[in-house]
Amino acid sequence: MPIHNKLEELGFIKWAKEHNHKMLFKIDTLGPDLKWSSRFSRQFGKYKRAIGINDTGVVFHSFRHNVMDFYKQNPEDTTMVKQLVGHTEKSLTLGRYTNEYGLQEMKLLVDKLQFSIPM
Repeated sequence: MPIHNKLEELGFIKWAKEHNHKMLFKIDTLGPDLKWSSRFSRQFGKYKRAIGINDTGVVFHSFRHNVMDFYKQNPEDTTMVKQLVGHTEKSLTLGRYTNEYGLQEMKLLVDKLQFSIPM
């Protein structure tokens, strides 16, 4: 997965290299559904409330929704967007007879994302 250039600028790569845990984000137990993602979502909920975000409509999957909405408003190749967010191409033509896009192409797509981050 390519890392957005803004995250690189903010030091995410350095942080990840110095992070001392086998997983990128420290999650030591599975959720009640035996998935890491549900535990992570719960921790995200606690974090967002701790930093003052109390809107119940803001959840971890809001990141995915925002990305999808960005690409809908700023059209890109839908097969690339599907690959980026982990969806499969269902068509026979583009799903079965083609290879995935490479990291360089996906990096260009990721770096097109633009959001304002209040600080």
